[in-house]
Amino acid sequence: MKSMRWGVALSVLGGAFLLAGCQEPVKMVTAAQMEHYRQLERLNEQQSAQITSLQVERERLTRENESLLLRMQDKDKLLAAQNQLMGDLRRGGVGQTDTSATGQDGEEVIRTAASGGLIVRVPGDILFDAGSATLKSSGQAIIKKIAAQVKDKGNRIEVRGYTDSQPIRHSAWKSNFELSGARALSVLNLLKAEGISSDRLQFSGYGDNDLLTDANGREDPKRSRRVEVFISDEQVSTAKTPAKAPAAAPTTTLKKDKVVPK
Repeated sequence: MKSMRWGVALSVLGGAFLLAGCQEPVKMVTAAQMEHYRQLERLNEQQSAQITSLQVERERLTRENESLLLRMQDKDKLLAAQNQLMGDLRRGGVGQTDTSATGQDGEEVIRTAASGGLIVRVPGDILFDAGSATLKSSGQAIIKKIAAQVKDKGNRIEVRGYTDSQPIRHSAWKSNFELSGARALSVLNLLKAEGISSDRLQFSGYGDNDLLTDANGREDPKRSRRVEVFISDEQVSTAKTPAKAPAAAPTTTLKKDKVVPK
């Protein structure tokens, strides 16, 4: 009987030890290991933030690249429009020698490309008599040719008047500055009469603030007396409804007269 009791006791003790051996021992983490773990977490967060920042920067650069491509395409379109307009002006005879619209000395209309558009330079002696702002028939012929070529283009147009440095002595105008503005306005009014809408037009008077010179750097009065029609690459917005929006009144640009040595 005793041997049976001892057998049962040993079986119970053996089972207890067996169960204890199946349990995973508890691991102790030191403070240094915990700090290292936290450092790894912080590093992971920093790297995640850097990746997010790089993704945002990549998206920004992608948008800038797309915008640049669009601007390049717009520039190509503007250049093509400028070349087309130049060709139209050539085919229309504007800027070429025209015996029916030249001055006594055969002054010639000149066309030239400029930043943001084209300039058609018309000698003042073709357009006006001395001291006058009334267009002559020869001047009207030139301006009507220009109007015919740009009427349906939609480009903005600025008419710029210039004079030489000789002071006005026998004229209704008080200064070259006023005369240049009046002449530019006369040209603008003819362009408008030829069907170019007011919202495309403006005029400026520069007087003798932009004198042209000869090969020796001296003032060339004949060339300085001129009207320039600047045809911008910019198109008037078609978003406006003319019936609801009143046409903009022509404006004049005023600049300070400069003193020209006599």
